Formats: sequence, C-alpha cells, structure tokens
Amino acid sequence: MENLAQPRRMEWTDSLIVVTSELLFIALPLEVISIVELHRSGSWAALFGSPEWSFAAAVLFGQAVVKMISVAAEGAIKERASFFGALAMVFGLAPSLIVLALILIEKTPTVGLRVLQMLLFVAGVFVYTAFAVTTHLAPHTDHG
Repeated sequence: MENLAQPRRMEWTDSLIVVTSELLFIALPLEVISIVELHRSGSWAALFGSPEWSFAAAVLFGQAVVKMISVAAEGAIKERASFFGALAMVFGLAPSLIVLALILIEKTPTVGLRVLQMLLFVAGVFVYTAFAVTTHLAPHTDHG
C-alpha cells in the first residue's frame, strides 16, 4: 500500500499571504480609479468622495460574510462564524450600501460621508482579512 502524504495544514503566515494576494486584486481597480480621479480633478476631496470606496467596502464585507458562511457550513466554530457573519452584515455591509447610496445622490458628498466611507473601507479590509485568515486556518472536514 502506498504511503500518501497528509495535506499540509495552512499556517498563519501562508494564510496571510494568500489573503493579501486577494486584497491586491481588490486594490488594483481602486488604484486605477484614484490615479484617474487625481489627474482629472487634482482634488483629494474628490478622490475620497468617489463612490467606489463604499462599493469596495460593500464587496469586502460581503466577501467576509461568504467566508464565515463557508466556515459555518463546514461545522467548524459554527455558532461563532454565524455571529461574526451577522455582525459584518449589520455593522459593515448595510452601512456601506447606505453610504454608497447617499454619496451617489449627493452632488458633493459631505466631509462626514467621505470620512465615513473611508472608515468603512478600512474596516472592510480588516474584517475581510480576519475572516479570510480564519477560513484558511479553520479545521475542514472531508465530505468525500
């Protein structure tokens, strides 16, 4: 009988590298939009008032929720995964979508909206990173 090697469990640093790679693909279109916006308007206020930041925050929170759903479906830390997924929806995803809508209907977004959307974006990066790393490190069951 052949001796098959056990799959290596992903370490914390490996997981962080994978998640950072995923975040780079979220950052790429924001980088392009930022360069174009700064070239077009020359204004940092216009850049931070761009609705793309709220859109990106909503995507990050939504993807974080998906990560927690997959952890819960695996049965690993099911209750905690459900709780943290709900927190991300209530305090991240929903506010990001509300701020996005408000920025889209305002001719010139207020300083408060610009700051709030940037805070939500940064929070989205942290929440996504935490949830994605947790997903990679959580024990998985073999359904095969």
